[in-house]
Amino acid sequence: MRFLNLCMCVLDVDVLQRLSLRVEQGSRTIPFGVISLRSGVILTPRARVTTATRSVLPPDAAWNATLVLSVRSHRVNSAFLFSVFSGTRIQLGLEISPGTLTLYSGLQNSVSFPYDLHDGRWHNLAIVLAGQTVTLLPACNHSDSRGASKELLLPPPARLDPRGTFRLGGSSALLPGVAPFEGAICQFDIVPTARAQANYCNAIRRQCRENDTYRPAPPPVLLPLQHHHTSSTSAPNLPSNRTFTTVPTSIPRTVRGQVQK
Repeated sequence: MRFLNLCMCVLDVDVLQRLSLRVEQGSRTIPFGVISLRSGVILTPRARVTTATRSVLPPDAAWNATLVLSVRSHRVNSAFLFSVFSGTRIQLGLEISPGTLTLYSGLQNSVSFPYDLHDGRWHNLAIVLAGQTVTLLPACNHSDSRGASKELLLPPPARLDPRGTFRLGGSSALLPGVAPFEGAICQFDIVPTARAQANYCNAIRRQCRENDTYRPAPPPVLLPLQHHHTSSTSAPNLPSNRTFTTVPTSIPRTVRGQVQK
């Protein structure tokens, strides 16, 4: 049994494929609020993508693997790109905030990195999970290839709860005050750490590398949703269980299955 668990840890996991969100997987209905493209998916504020953790992530692989992401934000807010819950307890999650990325292994156990993902551009990222050590690897063309590492205050859970819940984007009453993630995801893979650390750029899919290479001046990203009576510099005071129900006024068009920049 131990040998089988080790084998699970070295397998690549295509999260979008596991969730049947890729356009070539047309046999399954795409969830409401999700726009499926050949290059990935767009999550609107109405997206609700939730499934059992065991159908997406190997329970023993989470803290000995690397998350490879190709993401573009469409709205400036504080939102979870994904979250994994065991009952009401968060076991793993990535929050994208203005100027900051935060990796959670518990509500009071997290590490934050200075990183601006809300600039309207495509971002190829790798987050290495190795026990209590979390490393954010820089962009492929960054002069410092070592990345930045931080230690979690507490050891992460030994394994993810297979009966737990995996959520991509969206909002949840379990994450009070957190807005839905709005943006495009070209890639969300989990790969062996040794391979990613050697050169994680090789793990970036070709169409996602092209997204990153061809960068015209990006359109302005959408600001946080505001009430009419609030000032433009203050965020609205939303109830903890409120989700946004207004679709963005401008959703990127597609050209031959690619997100138009």
